[in-house]
Amino acid sequence: MRDILRTLIESLEEGREQIFCQVVETKGSTPQKAGAVMVVDPAGGQAGTLGGGCVENEIKQHAIRQLGDVGTTLRAFVLDHDYAWADGLICGGKMVIAIEALRGQGPLPYFRSLHRLLEAGEGFTEAVIVNPERIETEGETEGIAAGRRFLFGPDGVCKASWPAGPVPARIA
Repeated sequence: MRDILRTLIESLEEGREQIFCQVVETKGSTPQKAGAVMVVDPAGGQAGTLGGGCVENEIKQHAIRQLGDVGTTLRAFVLDHDYAWADGLICGGKMVIAIEALRGQGPLPYFRSLHRLLEAGEGFTEAVIVNPERIETEGETEGIAAGRRFLFGPDGVCKASWPAGPVPARIA
């Protein structure tokens, strides 16, 4: 993960767009757990893995089509006999993967903070909004989009968010 983040940060600093793909929710048996990351470059190269197989291939193809887009796409996969029986992907679980094209300087503070916390080894919590309708922000949900990220340090204080903006008082 450290190497993947370092490469992502360097690419963004050099002005190269990258597509950040992350498992943000799992239920049951899945090839990777929440937090697994894959970064795809515009040429189709990748760093990291979401578990391999047809899910990873489908996410990679979707990621390349998302180049130049704004915002996060969430893709859910139920790994049962209806999805990938022929490929042996019958884990029986469910995975939700966030896919976001990143470019420019905007995302750098968030990913630099994430990298620093990983390097420090002190622990952190990353919250990625999957169901924005469940977010309580003093009666409002506007501005809390699916795919928004919050990074909390070991002290429970929010260290960074992407896209930047106010942190909800409670993330349910």
